[in-house]
Amino acid sequence: MVDTALAQVVDTIPVQPRPKGLAITNDGTRLYVTHFLSGTVSVLDLTSRRVRTVIATGPESNLAQRIVLHPMNNRAYLPHIRSNTSNPHPLFDTTLFPVVSVIDLATNQHLLTERLELSVVDRPVNLPFDLALSSDGQRVHIVYLGSGDLSVIDLENRAVLAHLEVGDGPRGIVLSPDDRTAYVANSLSDDVSVIDLDTFKEVKRIGVTTSPLSPQLHRGKLLFISSRSTQVSRDRWMSCESCHADGEQDGRTWLFPDGPRNTTNLRGLAHTHPLHWSADRDEVQDFEFTIRELQAGTGLLEDPHPELGQPNTGRSTDLDALAAFVASLQPKPSPFRRVDGTLTPEAARGQAVFHRADVGCADCHIPPLFTDVRVHDIGTGGGPGELLGPGFDTPSLRGVWHTAPYLHDGRAATLREVLGTHNPTDRHGHTSHLSEAEVQDLVAFLLSLEGEKSRVQDLERVE
Repeated sequence: MVDTALAQVVDTIPVQPRPKGLAITNDGTRLYVTHFLSGTVSVLDLTSRRVRTVIATGPESNLAQRIVLHPMNNRAYLPHIRSNTSNPHPLFDTTLFPVVSVIDLATNQHLLTERLELSVVDRPVNLPFDLALSSDGQRVHIVYLGSGDLSVIDLENRAVLAHLEVGDGPRGIVLSPDDRTAYVANSLSDDVSVIDLDTFKEVKRIGVTTSPLSPQLHRGKLLFISSRSTQVSRDRWMSCESCHADGEQDGRTWLFPDGPRNTTNLRGLAHTHPLHWSADRDEVQDFEFTIRELQAGTGLLEDPHPELGQPNTGRSTDLDALAAFVASLQPKPSPFRRVDGTLTPEAARGQAVFHRADVGCADCHIPPLFTDVRVHDIGTGGGPGELLGPGFDTPSLRGVWHTAPYLHDGRAATLREVLGTHNPTDRHGHTSHLSEAEVQDLVAFLLSLEGEKSRVQDLERVE
């Protein structure tokens, strides 16, 4: 909590991981907080400054962004997706489902029967991001980051009043006080769509800035996030962003033909090829096959032999742009460091443990990339459905503080479990002889790892 007059933090309230969206009641007594990877909503009592309760919206809920409180009917609306990780044959229209969950503010209950299944109520859309309610609460206006469109839905009748195109990458929407105009902020086309809500037409597109990215990186970012083009996805269902939000991961383990695979963080992979847990992709351009097979797009390569169903083996400007954008993604700074960016005493002790010869972490997770870019069998590859194991690519540990769950199949919820529960035979580093204090220090060090060059150099200087 921040005192705006003093520009100072006056209180911190612990909540569940990955808080994202905020909404406060009119009387200022309750704050609703969404959690990005779980779709849960924390209800905070602002008088006692404590979490009153946590509302679950279902085990499949994911990528929950905003939350908006209804002006009249004591409801809250939460746009997000459902991730169908139990699907043994993932395909674009059986994997991700766009929804708006509804919460009763009086009872703090998730109202499953009132949930808007957008692919059914309206049409397939990708990444519902934000919404705005009319002042009488009868209409909801939803924008979709991936598919680049806007739905207007009558809540009482659950009927679609309009569906129209806006700019690329819409991330925000507000209505005018008279409910006759909507303004949509488009993050990828750097403009604002002005929508006449009487005619349901875009009447103006106002440019507000110019992208600082090079044309190639901007094109790659558009291909990564947007599902508008049939090259990327059929019926606009999904894009790379759908599982790798902001270039990171969705916290899910998917049942792919190769076996169960925990979604990997893409930040910092520019120098850690090969790719995939099984190291079966040489470069980002190889994800042309993912675009065609999982997302059901026509692909970014032109196919000179459609009768053979084989993609061109030459280069593609669009694929190179996508690869360049992914390569530009850098690991984020760790919040587990001190304010000046240096290691805490616990992490500094953990660094010493990490480099000890009798522990062996640094043998495979070699600084500054914290990987040896090789495949190793650490004893975790014998699970059901696994076809490419038992060896797996050594993941970089940079940014590992926010990439839970861990291991190729997501079996470890915490780093403590990686080092203990799921390393019983010391094949993943020799950790069984460490004291609990040493293990906790080692975890503290791992949580501090990040990708800034200056910070990596700091790691080498700490004694």
